[in-house]
Amino acid sequence: MLYRYQGPEVRYRNVDYPILLCASRVPELLQIGVKDDGLFVGSAVTLTDMLSFMQAQVETLPEMKTRFHSSLVELLEQLSGVQIRNVASVGGNILSDRQSSDLRTILMAGGCSLTIATSSASRMVIFDPDFYSENGSPKLEMDEVLLGIMLPFTEKDEYFCWFKQATRQGNDSAIVNAAMRVKISPDLDTIDDSALVFGGFPGTARIATHTVANLRGRKWEASLVDEACASLIDDFTLPQGSRGGMETYKLSLALGFFFKFYLTVTERRSLGSGQVDTNLSSSGLHLTEKVPFESTQLFQDVVDGQMAIDPVGRPKAVQSALEHATGEARYVDDMPPAKNELFLSYVSIKSPHAKIISVDFSKALAVEGVVDVVSAEDIPGINFVKDTGHNVFSGEEVIYSGQPIAGVLAVDEATARRAAKLVKVDYQELDYVISTEEAIEKKCFYPDDLLLEKGDVDLVFQNADQTISGEVKLGTQEHFYLETQTSLVIPGGEHGEINVYAATQDPNGAQMTTSAVLGVPSNRVTCHTKRLGGGFGGKAMSAGSNAARAAVAANKLNRPVRSVLDRQEDAIITGRRKGFLVRYRASFTKEGKLQALDWKIYANNGPWNFLSDFSYLIIRHNIDNAYLCPNTRLNVILCKTNIAPTEPLRTVMSAHSVAMVETVMDNIAAALGLPAEQVRHVNLYKSNDLTHCDVRLMNVTVERCWQLCLQRSDFTARKKVVEDFNRSNRWIKRGLSICPVKYNIHMFQELAQGSALVNIYLDGNVLVSHGGVEMGQGIYTKLLQIASRALGIPMERIHTQNTNTNAAPNNAVTHGSIGTDFNGPAVKDACETLMHRLEPYMRENPKGKWEDWVNSAYDDRVLLSATGYYKVPGEYYRKDAAGWDIYYHCWGAAATEVEIDCLTGDHRLVRTDIVMDVGDSINPAIDIGQVEGAFMQSYGLFLLEDFRMSQSGEILTKGPGTYKVPLAGNIPSVFNVSLLHNSANPRAVYSSKAVGEPPFFLGLSTLSAIKNAIGSARAEEGLTGPFRLDTPAVPERIRMACQDKFTKKIPVPEPGDTKPFFLRL
Repeated sequence: MLYRYQGPEVRYRNVDYPILLCASRVPELLQIGVKDDGLFVGSAVTLTDMLSFMQAQVETLPEMKTRFHSSLVELLEQLSGVQIRNVASVGGNILSDRQSSDLRTILMAGGCSLTIATSSASRMVIFDPDFYSENGSPKLEMDEVLLGIMLPFTEKDEYFCWFKQATRQGNDSAIVNAAMRVKISPDLDTIDDSALVFGGFPGTARIATHTVANLRGRKWEASLVDEACASLIDDFTLPQGSRGGMETYKLSLALGFFFKFYLTVTERRSLGSGQVDTNLSSSGLHLTEKVPFESTQLFQDVVDGQMAIDPVGRPKAVQSALEHATGEARYVDDMPPAKNELFLSYVSIKSPHAKIISVDFSKALAVEGVVDVVSAEDIPGINFVKDTGHNVFSGEEVIYSGQPIAGVLAVDEATARRAAKLVKVDYQELDYVISTEEAIEKKCFYPDDLLLEKGDVDLVFQNADQTISGEVKLGTQEHFYLETQTSLVIPGGEHGEINVYAATQDPNGAQMTTSAVLGVPSNRVTCHTKRLGGGFGGKAMSAGSNAARAAVAANKLNRPVRSVLDRQEDAIITGRRKGFLVRYRASFTKEGKLQALDWKIYANNGPWNFLSDFSYLIIRHNIDNAYLCPNTRLNVILCKTNIAPTEPLRTVMSAHSVAMVETVMDNIAAALGLPAEQVRHVNLYKSNDLTHCDVRLMNVTVERCWQLCLQRSDFTARKKVVEDFNRSNRWIKRGLSICPVKYNIHMFQELAQGSALVNIYLDGNVLVSHGGVEMGQGIYTKLLQIASRALGIPMERIHTQNTNTNAAPNNAVTHGSIGTDFNGPAVKDACETLMHRLEPYMRENPKGKWEDWVNSAYDDRVLLSATGYYKVPGEYYRKDAAGWDIYYHCWGAAATEVEIDCLTGDHRLVRTDIVMDVGDSINPAIDIGQVEGAFMQSYGLFLLEDFRMSQSGEILTKGPGTYKVPLAGNIPSVFNVSLLHNSANPRAVYSSKAVGEPPFFLGLSTLSAIKNAIGSARAEEGLTGPFRLDTPAVPERIRMACQDKFTKKIPVPEPGDTKPFFLRL
């Protein structure tokens, strides 16, 4: 039987296919053509060719005959990506074991038939759910081949529609899909025949059997909808805990899709006769309709008179832009294999908490190509990773699912991975806790709650004018960098020297960790980092762990060892952003001005109490965002759970802290019936205000950003347009919101330093070495611009190779958007030292060239190499009551308009306008890119990226097939970014500001706009006031928050012992 091969089965399920056949050149399977009763497509025809053929027939054949084919064209245009469609076939979709398929659903509803053949005979079968067995396999004999599929024509009074709802628009599997066909008697206006096929429920696809039977003979009229919904509830009500979860939401989609189908068919039949209320007709539209993309990018030009060769303040391409575009940019895993190199693959178990009884490596060691294994017993130094609190290899106890126990070393990656799966681990299950709610119930907390109280909170609440209270859950997020954790360790140098090539944000940390784990002096270990394929904080500590494991293996065998996690391993082994459960109270005036905030915050902290003080300080300094509140109480409780240790991720916990107060702002506005932008504006900080952490705010530009954002977004006029649209549309709603940002640039004092080494060569070219790590944020390019200005030579004459611990020792981790703030002045310092040395020769020969001055200095035996160093001046610090150092603040504002489908929870970003204060930008092109990227990653956190775990602690969203990050199609249709003019920052190099993390908060404008749209939908049902919307606000949560006549029809699951299929952290 053909088309049964699946790549994921081979890679992740260890399935072996000894023989693979390619059918793309078999003529009998490539037939395609027009028949009397429909269109025939051979099973090996690619989806691209099928799409082209269908488009041609839809354009030439009568409309009434191709209604089914028109829907098929719509689906194929959205099915996967072009590259996949170029190789995937229609037969592959039909015969695959995968139960989720958009194509199967629509083909079944279309009444298609399959031609099955052997070498001696052929047969025709109707394509319906009976074609598949219970396990999803097609009912074919081993000698049978699928020749092709017949796609029948529709008749004059026959109508066809398809629907799909996924987590993300574009290139995503459906939560529920549906295809519906109906044939209506033109004389009696009754239903002669229908097909209602749904995917996303248990089974390959399901026909709404009861509903189809009940519809036969029924008159096509409005009352049909309620009757059909009652039947659909009988057909598709799922028990709590069903595979895939979301039982109530899936049922609501089934009802919503049928309602859309009814309206669409009625509109087509009426042909503009007004049979459908215009207020309702929008529900039949897809939000996925293509809209032309527009954008503007505004920044301040350089001052008049700036030298042409001075690149500071000019938009410059990233140093390695061309190499990235051509695929020539080299990462660690692009390095050629070293002589005698081995690959390391990890051994782990799925249990989230277990005592290791024994580990049997015998079957793995018997595999040809396996050289050895490595475990905690092979560690010559300490079994501990610097700054993380966890072991290199777990020896006796596993405290989260996927924790590395050991590793298998083989001559190649495939062998190592295959052998690692053969290691047998005997273990005893121990009690475990996964969710924050369970930790609260069982009181699994780390000792010492983290407290802050400013003012008299209790007194304010006793005399409060207005109060609200509530609870919100803010979910976690994966780093999802393109390059997974990667290390190459090469031993064998003299005196125990070892070279570590690691994809790490912290070369110094990887060096010290490797030194400690191997028990060798740090001067024997050199860590090299050329660039990262994304970091976002996830390669600050996990990278050191990965390098240390490879180093233990390399040390044991004295051979080079490469360790590259695949996407699923990376998701399982490494940590992610903390998730929070927040309980709050707020007191405020009738104008919405804050009087007091009382926070009780539960953080899912994982199995180690790692960076607890740091976590608390981040939360306490960002819980205000850009708002003044005179009285604040903060209680942070860290929950001890058995999930992978949480790690910093772009803004660490700041984004969730800001989300907490923005939730309160939206709810205050809802409680008072005031516009949310009015409540936000009345609470904005002003210069010289004192925060709840006793930090005096200086040079506050948030009001400027706010007003400019209102102006450039045309906020007031567009708000009226949104309100008019919502009054005219029942099931599609729009929302518009504006949010500010205050980002604290703060650090531990020991990290507030940077160093650099600058070498001038005799040909006049310059090499710059520093401690900053390039991970896509453009630090290499910015430092070259700084060096170019300081030396007065073209940027093209300056180069930086990589970051390594020999040239730039003891450097701080590149994090928090402050890499340029520390390394930039260090580079500038080194360059100024060299310029001071060259000044005499420049005075002696004022008409000379740069090379002349360099060679004259060399002839005079002047050192043409200089180190540079920078530490943040003590007077720049503004310490709070806890001693936390505040360097400066970044400000900004964003206005976003969204559109939601109230029947599905789908949404799209209509427009976003951002104004961001980045000081005097060193490179506007890079900075605007960082603003745009931060906004979209924040959008992913709050609206898209739905991390899920099983009740037993296994991660269910391990890769791009299940964990959805934003794509190009998720970008706002209109996306305008402005950098605030005339906002020089005296506290950073060349008056610039940090830019990577501060704009991240602006993504909250999307969440606030979504709430605004939901509020409009709820008002249609008489529901006003605050409501709860947890994050990520995925379609399920948006749809179920809208509340309407369809959600009211759905039976509420009875409480019982059955747990949900998955947990959201």
